[in-house]
Amino acid sequence: MELTRSAITKNRVTFVALFVVALAGQYHIPAVRLPWQGLRTLTWKNFVMAAVMLPWVIRLRHKLQQAGIAHNREIFGLYETCFKFPIT
Repeated sequence: MELTRSAITKNRVTFVALFVVALAGQYHIPAVRLPWQGLRTLTWKNFVMAAVMLPWVIRLRHKLQQAGIAHNREIFGLYETCFKFPIT
């Protein structure tokens, strides 16, 4: 998979996914950890974190599956380790 200027400027989310997949293929990495906790543990406190990451994670998961690179289904505790907005 080749990274072209048009692919980079088209969409930065797509660029990150293409970059990760290209590096995994180039260095023969068999699996990539996908930063996704899922929606089962979603609370109103970490909704922003999940909403920001969702498009990127969906695109990366799709690109990894297309390239035949294994990935995890979920990571637990991801939302609990993120930046917290002050709740007033």
